[in-house]
Amino acid sequence: MKKFLMTFFVTLAISFFALNLNLKAQTDSIPPCQMDCLDSAWTPATLGPYSMPGCPGCLVSFNYWYREAACGLWNDIQLGDVSITLGCLGCPLTIDDYVAFAKDKMIRDNIIPKPEFPDCDIFWRAFTSSCWGKLVMGNDTLIQPCEPSQCCWEVLQVCGVIGGGINYTAIDTYSPDPEVCFIYPWPCTFTCNPPEPPTMPSGLEENINSESGYKTTVYPNPSNDWVNIKLMSESDGEHKVEIFDGTGNLIISKTFTKSQNEIYIQLNMSSFPTGNYSYIVKHDGKPAINGSFYIVK
Repeated sequence: MKKFLMTFFVTLAISFFALNLNLKAQTDSIPPCQMDCLDSAWTPATLGPYSMPGCPGCLVSFNYWYREAACGLWNDIQLGDVSITLGCLGCPLTIDDYVAFAKDKMIRDNIIPKPEFPDCDIFWRAFTSSCWGKLVMGNDTLIQPCEPSQCCWEVLQVCGVIGGGINYTAIDTYSPDPEVCFIYPWPCTFTCNPPEPPTMPSGLEENINSESGYKTTVYPNPSNDWVNIKLMSESDGEHKVEIFDGTGNLIISKTFTKSQNEIYIQLNMSSFPTGNYSYIVKHDGKPAINGSFYIVK
């Protein structure tokens, strides 16, 4: 029996190695995380080379996939295999370091148009495989998703910054069980970030957008039923407030006419579960100010 098991695992390891050798070609058409929105096709793309910080002579390139308006809503990006040059091999960097670096560059530099300052967009999702292995192949080393592998993802708020570029914040995350990476014969590293508990605000929360001239005060925060948003600006006319849950789904939309500098918006949140919620106030269809609040049942 022991001899049989040893033969089985050696054969499995060889098959897995061969599978990974062919993964480079596969990444042109099949992303490892299929996820939802199956009618929305993925398009392959590449980025790099980038110089790896803290490692002179180390260049990083990678494949990724993207799709716009998946399910009619989401801008999705997904990391493929990561290539590092021989100059990286002498640096004290881990697979996690390279995957995190490539993921950040994918979010910032992907081909999908992004909001410009001062606008923000919360309908972005970034996907990666949970398990990654390293294969040395000629002049480059490939860091690839292990097969099979689970997926981790983040819902992102992406905001334009002055002078171009973006900043982004994860407003919701999913991370699978890391132990799945340790049962495959090829050495695999778990790279997903564990979800962090949302920050619990307290009392009266103020938010100011100096560019648009808008200010909001949200109270009580946290709340369990009614939330009040005090909106202040010199802009009159048609406005809209949109409320989103932690996964970016629009759950409330209210249109109102503002004819004075200060107005109060009341939201009935009694039917919604515990969680972090975000809001956007729009003026004439354009974002004017955004923020968040917490509901506790």
